[in-house]
Amino acid sequence: MFVADEGVQSSTITLLRAHGYSVYSIRENHQGIKDKEVLRIASEREEILITEDKDFGELAFRQFDKSKGIILVRLFDIEPKSRPQIVLSSILTHVDSLEGHFMVITSNKIRIRELLN
Repeated sequence: MFVADEGVQSSTITLLRAHGYSVYSIRENHQGIKDKEVLRIASEREEILITEDKDFGELAFRQFDKSKGIILVRLFDIEPKSRPQIVLSSILTHVDSLEGHFMVITSNKIRIRELLN
């Protein structure tokens, strides 16, 4: 269901897996690859990308790179141990809005925008 970019906390990946989600980790399988390659892998696997790298917004909206969906985690003002639960809760709350959308999770709101690919 998900491809986790290299910067996604391993504790987030562990929590999602513990809740039954399939998570393909870039850190575990392809450490050090470029963003376009990460997006290609997620697209080929037909999975939603989870990332903390805002550059994926440009790839999705300005370069129109194909994507099943992207979740951008921007929780830098939250202590790291609390972030995985926020990500999981956001996914569970918006599970019907993940595919075909770009979701940004911040400490005070969630924004969801349709992808145009």
